[in-house]
Amino acid sequence: MSSRGPNIAPLSIRNTVRAGRHTLSLTGELDVDSANKLEEAVREVCASGTGLVIDLRKVTFMDSTGLRVLIVAGTLCEEKGHELGIIPGEDIQRILEMTGLDRVLPFTSR
Repeated sequence: MSSRGPNIAPLSIRNTVRAGRHTLSLTGELDVDSANKLEEAVREVCASGTGLVIDLRKVTFMDSTGLRVLIVAGTLCEEKGHELGIIPGEDIQRILEMTGLDRVLPFTSR
């Protein structure tokens, strides 16, 4: 059960590949209960040798463990020489701004 209570939206991740680039489209809450799921998916994509986009538009909540995974994704992609793009989400924009990650992570519109 999520730390946010019983009426939560569990995280789902849809992985699509287009033109040799993976897009992980997230829906639901990215928190302590689901961050490992995203980190695992990021590690798999980075191991495959392709670019990565993380689409956060349908994420409704993100805590510090979700932020940590975005930082890990940036580090992994940089180490492997892969391009990373993050599509921000309206519901989590404030936390990205408050932490300064909106100025550090590679955000994109697609």
